[in-house]
Amino acid sequence: MTQGLYTAISGIKNFQSKMNVISDNVANMNTVGFKSSQVNFENLFSRTLSSGFAPLKDVGGTNPMQVGLGVTIGEISRNFSNGTVQTTGRSTDLNISGNGFFTLADSNGEIKLTRAGNFAIDLDGNLVNTQGMRVLGTTETMTDSAGTTPIRIPPKLKLTTTGNSTASVKTFASLNNVNIASGSFTVGATLEGASTSVSSTFTLEDTSTVQDVVSMINTWARTDTSSNGLGLSYDIANIGNDGKFAFSYADSDLDGMKFGSSTDTSNLLTETKLATNKFTSDGINSSVGSKIIDYRATVGLADPTDDTKSLSAFTVSRDGAIEATYSNGDKISVTGDDTRSLVYRTATGVEIFTDDITVDADAIQAAELQLQLADVVNPKGLLSESGNVFKIGPNAGQPVYAVGKTGGFGQIDAGALESSNVDLPAEFAELVISQRALSANSRVFSTQSQIMAEIVNLSR
Repeated sequence: MTQGLYTAISGIKNFQSKMNVISDNVANMNTVGFKSSQVNFENLFSRTLSSGFAPLKDVGGTNPMQVGLGVTIGEISRNFSNGTVQTTGRSTDLNISGNGFFTLADSNGEIKLTRAGNFAIDLDGNLVNTQGMRVLGTTETMTDSAGTTPIRIPPKLKLTTTGNSTASVKTFASLNNVNIASGSFTVGATLEGASTSVSSTFTLEDTSTVQDVVSMINTWARTDTSSNGLGLSYDIANIGNDGKFAFSYADSDLDGMKFGSSTDTSNLLTETKLATNKFTSDGINSSVGSKIIDYRATVGLADPTDDTKSLSAFTVSRDGAIEATYSNGDKISVTGDDTRSLVYRTATGVEIFTDDITVDADAIQAAELQLQLADVVNPKGLLSESGNVFKIGPNAGQPVYAVGKTGGFGQIDAGALESSNVDLPAEFAELVISQRALSANSRVFSTQSQIMAEIVNLSR
């Protein structure tokens, strides 16, 4: 007789829980990176009055008869769809367009995940969230082991660069961080069987680059013979890892190509012939170099000297690389390749890479300037905690850590935040339905109570 009361109570209790979830969703409609939740119900028990039976020879079968005994919550699952993006213009506000979470470390060093990118810079230059948890960086493009180095943009550094003229040939593969001295060089070649050679002299400026040299030679090699050129289908394909030019051409009439074949070679260093089956036995002088300025940089902790520079601005690229600009115009960032190593860019545009950068007293690390993202197989298995962060739950799966725009991870947008993904009209619709359902269950409870009262009064 009392079963109807308990069934109605289960409806009242669980629809009240659904209204609590809806209330939480609505309350967080303006919470950065918030992910709404949804309640799904399932029946609780069933009392079997008859199991039914299969048809017999002279009688048909019957279906079971069961009475449901209430409802319970089957799941409360989070919706991890992306929220809308709001532009803020603040360099510390970051949004992930696509998959992935920012990684944080709490005071105990435990890894936390978040979609809320409303970060700030603390006194020491650490990038932190509103709870003071430090945002983590990495030097790994993709790994299953979390980086533990906090993102830190030093507020002040001692920065010095030097440029020294050198008499040794650097390989072309490493000439991104050097300047070519002004001067000239001459390129000459002889067609096979010809008695004379063709040549041309090129002028270089202080601002010339190795690629400029490549372009000059390539343009000349394609010039028509009437203009004292080769007139061949000939090209400089690339620069090899050993620093030597790699040539390709479609004509076999090239007898040899000589750099510095006329009087003016003031801009050239030593020449070395490279034997190759693409050329005749005369070979080619491939180690053509120029008088160069070898740049190096030193980065140290701040001190009272004039070399100490203050942070003036920083930017975050779409893969999460941070470029810090200091008061002298010099910039420090990380390379975009798999090494994620330091790169120093002077105010004049010279790039200096890790091998030529000396860092004193751990003043800066590459991992401090590269944001680390994380993702899991089952985001619904994450455990929500206060402060807009998630803990990796037992059913979330093994996390994968990577930089932005890698292996299915989304890109990072600076100056923007991800809004809550709460759908307010849908929440209000669910709220009305839940309210009516709760009222209906209350009415059932009241009716059951009245029936019991009538039964009690039968003896009167």
